[in-house]
Amino acid sequence: RIKKRPEEPIDPQILTVDDTTSLCLVLRLFVFEARKANCNSYPPSIIRNLLSGINRKLTKSKIDVAILDKSDHHFQELHLTLDSISSELHRAEIGVKKESV
Repeated sequence: RIKKRPEEPIDPQILTVDDTTSLCLVLRLFVFEARKANCNSYPPSIIRNLLSGINRKLTKSKIDVAILDKSDHHFQELHLTLDSISSELHRAEIGVKKESV
């Protein structure tokens, strides 16, 4: 969080407020910056799983959004970011299963 946008604090109530613009921005930052405890990148499938968990939290909070629904135009930038990061991680062979010969 400190690396990308240290000047903008994140509202601690972001997952309970129905503001899709701010939520999309925060989720995009999350996708860019999510790391394991050892600072290595998560594979794309894990990032998607984490977003799925966030989506469940939003649903339980009665926030009517579907962040993983590609047809929801409110989260178009999130999907572009997720696709871009996924491609970048695959090129770096993060999350790519290698066939044993």
